Amino acid sequence: MLNRFTAIGNLTQDPSLVEVGGKYKVCKFSIAINNPVKKTVTYIDVETWNKTAENCNQYIEKGSQVCIDGRLDTKSWKSKTGENKSKIFCVAENVHFLKKSEANKTQEQAMEEDEDEVPF
Repeated sequence: MLNRFTAIGNLTQDPSLVEVGGKYKVCKFSIAINNPVKKTVTYIDVETWNKTAENCNQYIEKGSQVCIDGRLDTKSWKSKTGENKSKIFCVAENVHFLKKSEANKTQEQAMEEDEDEVPF
C-alpha cells in the first residue's frame, strides 16, 4: 500500500516544538491549502520529528509558505462526553521552505540596509 501526501500551504500558527521522552523532538503546526478552483481552504495539522522538527521550529513561522511531503495518519480519542473522535494529520518527512513570511522579509531587509552603511 502507498501512503504519500504532498501539499503546499501557509502556516496558520507558529510551530510548537516539544521533547518527547527526553529522546525525541516533535514540532507541530497547521497549514492552510488554498483551492483556487473551488475558492476554498483546507486546513491540515502537520507534525515533524527530530532534526526536521528542530529546523521547522527555527526557520518557519506563521505565514511561511512550505511544501510538505510525508504520509497521512490518524489519531483517535474519546471526548469528555464519551464520543469517539478522530482526525487525519500529516507526518512530514520533508519540509521545503518556500516563500518567507513578511516578518522574515522585514528583518532581512533591515540587515541588508545595515550592511550598506559600512563606514570606511
